[in-house]
Parts: sequence; structure tokens; C-alpha cells
Amino acid sequence: MTATSTQLEVSRIIRADRERVFDAWTDPTKIMAWWGAGGVTCPEAEMDVAEGGTYRIANLTPSGETMWISGTFSEVEPPSRLSYTWAMEPIDEATQHSNVDVSFEKTPDGTLVTVVHTRLASQEARDTHLAGWNGCLDGLDALLEATR
Repeated sequence: MTATSTQLEVSRIIRADRERVFDAWTDPTKIMAWWGAGGVTCPEAEMDVAEGGTYRIANLTPSGETMWISGTFSEVEPPSRLSYTWAMEPIDEATQHSNVDVSFEKTPDGTLVTVVHTRLASQEARDTHLAGWNGCLDGLDALLEATR
């Protein structure tokens, strides 16, 4: 993990081929099975995985609050790379948009997934997202391990 004040990078080897990992990252049904950290789950996900396509991911907290994350895909290169904007709803003129770049690199042990999240609003936001991305990667690894 590396981090600056408004950027973070998290990498993890997922023990599955990159086509399966990319599919799990871009299929709404599969995202609902692995997305979330710290007791957060994903009851709904919508994705149009194409350049210019949009996505929405629901984050249901343990307290019962639902927070939505949404954005637009700027780069889609199956099965190696995704790039998209990221914002918490509701979105208005004051909403801080950040960027997420995800790479899927073939390795002898599976797929090296690297998430680079930039333009975060603060160090506190970076730290919260760091915990979230680590939890999500844990869930992704567990899902793909269980469905081998």
C-alpha cells in the first residue's frame, strides 16, 4: 500500500485468472456477493461497463443506512484495466469526484489487482477508502476462492 494525502494504492493477488477477476468486478450480481468492508454489504448494483457507461453501487451499513456510490467509466480494457469516476450521492455542483484505476495483471499465482484511487477529498477520506478497498479485496478473494 502506498498513499499520499489524497491518493492511495492497494494491491492484492487474487487466486483466479484475470478473466474471472475482471468478470467479478464488472458483473453487478457478483459485485453484490463480494462488495463491502466492515459489515457493509451491497444489496444493489447497476453497471453499464463501457466507455461512457455508468454504474451505481449501494452500500448498506450495519446501522441500516444506504449510501450510493456512482460514476462513469472512462476506460474499459477487458480483462486488464478499468478507469472510472467515483462520487457519493447525492451529486451536485459541490460534490467531490475522485478517480479509480484498477489493473488486472496475470501472475503465476493468479491475478495481481491494483487499485489506485486519486483525488480524494482529504487524508481522512483516503484512510476510510483504504480500509474499504482492503475489505472489498478480501471479499473478492473469498468469493473467487469459494467458487473455484
